[in-house]
Amino acid sequence: MYLFHAISTYQLLEMIVYKTHFHKDDKCVLMITDSLVDKFPRYKELSEFFDDIIVYPIVAPPVKGANLAENCKIFFTNVFDSCGFSIQEFDTIYVGCAHYYFGIYLASYNIPFVFFEDASGIASRPDILVNIEKEKYPVKQKYNLELGLYDGSAEAVQRIVCNHTSQNDDIKSRTEHFDVVETFISFPEDIQSSIKSFFISFDKIDIPLNSALFLTQHLASLKLLNYEEHILLYQMVIDYFFKNETVVFKPHPDDIVPYGLLFPNFNIIREKFPSEFLPVMFTNKPKTIATVSSTAIFNLQNSFDNSFCLYTRTEKDFFALHRYFAATRLYRILNLDSQIIGIGDNKPVVEEFIKKENISQNSQENKYYIIDDIETEDYPRDDIISLIDSMGEKDVAIFINYKEDYCLYNVNRKDIFNYIIPICIKKKRLKEENFYADTKSETMYVYTKNKEFKHMIEQANINETLEYTGLEISFEQMTEEERKFKVLEGILKATEKRLLFYMDRVEKLEKEVEKK
Repeated sequence: MYLFHAISTYQLLEMIVYKTHFHKDDKCVLMITDSLVDKFPRYKELSEFFDDIIVYPIVAPPVKGANLAENCKIFFTNVFDSCGFSIQEFDTIYVGCAHYYFGIYLASYNIPFVFFEDASGIASRPDILVNIEKEKYPVKQKYNLELGLYDGSAEAVQRIVCNHTSQNDDIKSRTEHFDVVETFISFPEDIQSSIKSFFISFDKIDIPLNSALFLTQHLASLKLLNYEEHILLYQMVIDYFFKNETVVFKPHPDDIVPYGLLFPNFNIIREKFPSEFLPVMFTNKPKTIATVSSTAIFNLQNSFDNSFCLYTRTEKDFFALHRYFAATRLYRILNLDSQIIGIGDNKPVVEEFIKKENISQNSQENKYYIIDDIETEDYPRDDIISLIDSMGEKDVAIFINYKEDYCLYNVNRKDIFNYIIPICIKKKRLKEENFYADTKSETMYVYTKNKEFKHMIEQANINETLEYTGLEISFEQMTEEERKFKVLEGILKATEKRLLFYMDRVEKLEKEVEKK
């Protein structure tokens, strides 16, 4: 007898498809939370696929005096006893959402189970789950890290099941490949219909030809962003990367943002169903599947002509999109064919802007550096100075400086600022309603010794209208004196940053000495 455990809609679909494919004629029990029952009141119809269904409360009542592991054991022992089952009678236990309480119970008491990645592509990106739970569930996060329930390294884990094509590193040797979309599509039409009919009551969705299907995330609900930031993120991404395109939004089931109000020209799929059905859901199949960071795209990207994903870093630093746009547009203004090299940059964002700007990088000799948060790559500040010193006559370095770390600054090398050109990005507000951006200007810095480039940069201008964000972006035209002032302002801020850094280091060293 086999036990299947699911908490999310994705995991439920995954378990149904896996069971249908590998255990069609075996006795199988499905274990789900009451939160899934709330989403699917017709949950008893799952008896078409499973022999028994166990429903348990998603919030386990605490037991006085028990730690989390003991509490989970008491709770799930009672769950199984009340249903007439024993955990020992299952030949194999398949667990979706292993970092939840059922997984903690199994791992704490070394009960063997098969670990299903929480969402497509997460097996090689466990940091996504770690970061989500850091603030919301610190006690649970501590247990999960110690037990190895984010990455499947727990001793109780017999094997990891994941989609190999969705991962960002090579984990094939220690995992079992399972692609829920590919497997579902391989089923005969009657089995596909049977599975689909549990989740949805319709067959096809009519959308315009050559649409871009955009999957949202519930970032505000997860408290990864506040409500206004969540909206601004999607406004900016649509404005920068999907201008003049037909977009169809497929909101996450827990996403609370009214996309129809914010993007009145776009279609909104209001029906809630697993995104894994998307390849077979449309009369006109979308040309592009897109998202900022939804892991669902990792299962779907091979089913569409094009895919677009900016990944989780963009959730945090999407405010820097204006600077990245300006950096790539400046490349075009300078009429370069240099090789673009990123250091600490948001690489997916840069790659997408390169596509939008139709940039070619033919020269292997000349370099165009886009430099941002060097701490993300453990790139030493001294190496930035060495890089500047090694730059050729036709090389250019753009310092995005989003976190204002002023990594180009060295107290002994003020000469560097003789070749620094400040670029001030000016923002003009265009609308009153649904406006969540700020209008404060932003400054980034360009380093080049090429006099022709310097003149072109000082004369350069951009003019970009961001319709949904409600901004007009342009370069502020400055006099020579104003540019010098901006450079001096940068030196002052950089000096202040370094002083604070050294003061903090001294304070920490003094505390360490006191402890000894």
